[in-house]
Amino acid sequence: MNVTRNCVDVAPALKMKVIFNVSQANLMFRKSVLAVVLTCATLSGVAGSASSEPASDDPIAAFTKLAAYISTNPLDFETSFSSRSAILDTEFLNGKARIIAARPNLLRLDTTSSKGSFLVISDGTTFTILDRSSNKYAQTSAKPSLGATVNLFTGLIVVEPQTLLFLDAVQAVATSQETAQASASGTETVGGRTCKRYTVAGSDGATWEAWLEAADLPLPCKLVSRDSDDPGATVQTNEFTWAPNAAQSADTFKFTPPQASKQVDFGDLGLTD
Repeated sequence: MNVTRNCVDVAPALKMKVIFNVSQANLMFRKSVLAVVLTCATLSGVAGSASSEPASDDPIAAFTKLAAYISTNPLDFETSFSSRSAILDTEFLNGKARIIAARPNLLRLDTTSSKGSFLVISDGTTFTILDRSSNKYAQTSAKPSLGATVNLFTGLIVVEPQTLLFLDAVQAVATSQETAQASASGTETVGGRTCKRYTVAGSDGATWEAWLEAADLPLPCKLVSRDSDDPGATVQTNEFTWAPNAAQSADTFKFTPPQASKQVDFGDLGLTD
């Protein structure tokens, strides 16, 4: 199994505006749940090469560098996440996840949160979700792309993939899709790293605050997702730790049923509780 192929194909940005497709984000911003999954949906075009210069204050430059990295590398990162009411300061959800993905449809998501502990694997042929709390798992045929795999997962477990939506936005920046505005908001320290802060505003109130590392490779340090048109909406926060040079093997995406586990239908996993 070749797990070193590029994760997505993206085209270089052609305009000096930050542009991305926010239609999917607009549909999902009003749901407040888990933000731990991503996609590397294949987009047409030729990927640009990442610059060797540190991240600048120009959003299009930073996002294009990140898109170039996503286009040519498998992804491996950990994220901690929390979901809170914007007006009540009440936490709905918190947890952590590790996500590993490689083109065309290899995915490993290991997540533990206040909603439970799940392992999601697509080995290219079979898609599996394991509910560790019940020691039950369900399987179906793998989808042909990571984008379709993530859509299947989010539909089954009813999750809010804010990380997915943001990485889709990064990809769409480089392919000049529907417009949205982004602006630089200075430099801050996140988890001991110096990061550039960007405000990304889409239609229908979709808003992201994104901190990208001020380095040769501007990987995300932190992401805050909210709907500015709905003051009572949930605010989702993710912080990231990346492993850009981590090795992957066939075993990374192999599912071995735990001892005494039971295979069931997806409806018997209780994913939407």
